[in-house]
Amino acid sequence: MSRNLEFSHFLIARMSAQGTTQAALAAAVGVSGTAVSNWRKGTTPKSSLVSAISAALHADPQEVARLAGYGIQAPSNYVGGRSSASVAERLAGVVASLPADRIRELLDFAEYLGMKDWREDQQRFALASLAQAYGDDEPEYTMADINP
Repeated sequence: MSRNLEFSHFLIARMSAQGTTQAALAAAVGVSGTAVSNWRKGTTPKSSLVSAISAALHADPQEVARLAGYGIQAPSNYVGGRSSASVAERLAGVVASLPADRIRELLDFAEYLGMKDWREDQQRFALASLAQAYGDDEPEYTMADINP
């Protein structure tokens, strides 16, 4: 695990300013208290946790990603290297060529994808529950612990 003191200093300062405890941050992010303790000592969090850490600390996700060593992400109006306008135009052309039943399937799938945040929140809650039930001395829990 790499040492990242820039992220560590940010984390400590932000938690202190907001009065956030390690346990509270761990529960909000869905990790163990040990994970948060390690971050405070300079361990870099997993990139998949940057969004949850940002939300818990009321911080800009791109800044948190940069501080965690993951660089600045592409601007939000870019999708796969193209501006969202060109993606929307291309998508409109594809949808216009589809029969009605395929469009319904596409909309159902889009609704499923839209529930991603809800599913991730449920997963974080389950991981936090495992950490709370078994204590901070246990290793970080993963999705394999939830869905064996």
